Amino acid sequence: IKKEFMILIKNLYLTGKNMRKIIRICILAGIIALLLSACMKAPEITVNSDSVISLNDYGFINLTAYNFVKEMKTGSTFGTENKAITFPYEGYWGIEANAKDKNVLLRAYTNLDYEPAIESITVSGKDGETVLTDQIGYENFYELTLDSGAYRIDAVFEADGFEITNVLYLFVDRNEAWLCEATPMDEEAFTKRRNEFRTLISEAGITPENSLDWKSVTHNGKAYDNEEWAKMSAEIISENGRSDGFQVMLLHDWLCDNTAFDDYALDTFGTNRADYYGDYSGKYDLYDTRVGVCTDVAEAFMIMCRYNDIPCITCANDGHRWNAVYINGIWYETDLTNDMYNSATNEDMGVFTQNGSRGYAAIDMDNNILEVNTDY
Repeated sequence: IKKEFMILIKNLYLTGKNMRKIIRICILAGIIALLLSACMKAPEITVNSDSVISLNDYGFINLTAYNFVKEMKTGSTFGTENKAITFPYEGYWGIEANAKDKNVLLRAYTNLDYEPAIESITVSGKDGETVLTDQIGYENFYELTLDSGAYRIDAVFEADGFEITNVLYLFVDRNEAWLCEATPMDEEAFTKRRNEFRTLISEAGITPENSLDWKSVTHNGKAYDNEEWAKMSAEIISENGRSDGFQVMLLHDWLCDNTAFDDYALDTFGTNRADYYGDYSGKYDLYDTRVGVCTDVAEAFMIMCRYNDIPCITCANDGHRWNAVYINGIWYETDLTNDMYNSATNEDMGVFTQNGSRGYAAIDMDNNILEVNTDY
């Protein structure tokens, strides 16, 4: 009996020892499983507002995402042909989006006196395309739930015979959704160009607050029809309560529609006519003639934006000048010269030639930037 009792005790001890081993193994296996699960769910990158992400791995070849925000309105405007705004300005109509947690709220909006017909709305990503045409309208937001990854929304509207597509990019990581823009530049080149711009802004001490003085804008030390351009901008906008982005679009479109680029002066003199002749009486000013080169247009646009409390500066390199406007916490570069479709091609400044179509040409981010200025 004593012998059998000792064997029983020994077996119980060994069984307990084995059980402890088994319990430890189970705990370790559970920890490993949790870690593997976390790794499988984690995105390749955690997004923040300052991110720059190549979308190659997400089904969009040769596209880089940037300007990650929580609210965005893509917009459309009427042009000489089918054109869509390719930056997040509020337009006459388009798509409004809000990112909340992992979901995106979507609806159409209009600043016209009617609602442009929604032809189709689709969401495309790495795994295919989803049609949302019947779910999205002008009244209530539609809540879209997405898995981690990059997506593109194409919203096709019909307005006054134009069929125009608004494009909006979305990015969802493990924790939350973002709205963003996209560029065909590769990630490294875009980051380099953006950093160059930010460095110049910092070195020049430029802030939105000190980029609002419309009276300080001069050309060769002389006032640049500042009062006249300010009054004109008020007539163009005419209504209060417009968003900054919508006002920028209205000013952009008016200048592109009602002025002409002076190809004759640039080809003949290499500068504008006032500088070439040294005549600043107003005879050759853009306001009086509606003809000028990139510097003239950029300065007029800067005055008009600032008069309406929209920070605006000029940017330049060796042979060109354009603008940057501050909207929704971001400096956006815009080049009105590239968007003009009228040109003056002979000595008579009253003769315009239409040589293109007004659009919204993307800034050539490969182009070097050497200077930013608040008053030129």
